[in-house]
Amino acid sequence: MVIEQEANEDEIEYFGFVPYCFTLELQQCLEDEFNDTISELNTDKELAKQIVGYFRKNCFMMVNYMRRNILKFPENFKYERLVTDEVVEDDIQEILSDVNQLQKEKTNLMKKINELKIEKIKKINISSGYKSLLKHKEDYYNLKEHLSEIKKLVEKTELKYASYVQNGDLNGIKKLMQHKNIENEYFDNELVRLERIGSIETLKQLKDNLN
Repeated sequence: MVIEQEANEDEIEYFGFVPYCFTLELQQCLEDEFNDTISELNTDKELAKQIVGYFRKNCFMMVNYMRRNILKFPENFKYERLVTDEVVEDDIQEILSDVNQLQKEKTNLMKKINELKIEKIKKINISSGYKSLLKHKEDYYNLKEHLSEIKKLVEKTELKYASYVQNGDLNGIKKLMQHKNIENEYFDNELVRLERIGSIETLKQLKDNLN
């Protein structure tokens, strides 16, 4: 099979086609034309059969003559393959190793790119948060002052409570507790306003940066 393939390659290089295939196709074309002609003449079937037999016999002889005497290599023809393909001498294993290394580097680069993207998103979120807080800077300072006042009121209330307890003044304690409930409600309301601007932790960071 290999020898036949090499012979066909030699014939193609020299003739530009495979002689055996060419003669088969030629014989088939001639036979088809001959049969069409016989059919058009309405020749007797037995006679037509004999004529076709003679034709095939003579055609076979003609084809063999062509293969032996016309479509053959010259006596001085040498079976030499033309160098048409580039010979690759590179080490395939080394190439595969390089490809694997490049794939690993690509994977690492993609991982770093994703990490940078995540870091960028975090910075954008932090920046947006600070910008939002800075828009409410005055409200933050006002709340800060209110918290300072509340702290002073709480300290003052605790001192009064201790004094009333020590002196046994129940009416004073009752009034003081009512006043303390009002202060606690005010403190809770201010805390809600403060948390609308940002979380307590974020406000602490903003306070440190502003100071």
